[in-house]
Amino acid sequence: MSKKIVTGLVCAALLALGGPLAVQAATKHTTTSAHVISGEVTSVNAADQTFVVQHHVKGKPADIHFTLASAGKVTKDGAAGSFDDIQPKEKVKVTYKMEQKKHMAESVAIGAAESASTKGSSKSMTH
Repeated sequence: MSKKIVTGLVCAALLALGGPLAVQAATKHTTTSAHVISGEVTSVNAADQTFVVQHHVKGKPADIHFTLASAGKVTKDGAAGSFDDIQPKEKVKVTYKMEQKKHMAESVAIGAAESASTKGSSKSMTH
């Protein structure tokens, strides 16, 4: 009978330790902090609510693929907008988080990157 008790305790201990590990593994690719980049939209897929922004990292162009989050917001020139306002060649500022290895856009400000660069700053935002 003591073997059953020991086996039960071992199973309970494994479950207690395994639960937090499973949660940690599930959230491993989720970042809670937001990131911001500015760049130019190079392509848009309205059906998937995805778009690509080209920005510069150490002087070299880099593309980042974004998905508009379900609660994501789009603004154009400071006013409320929609995903349809995101068009190639638009200058944008994207606030995003990483979720399941995807760049999830929480906000897309169209025209914001252009106005920021015309305020006399010669530095470009990099990721």
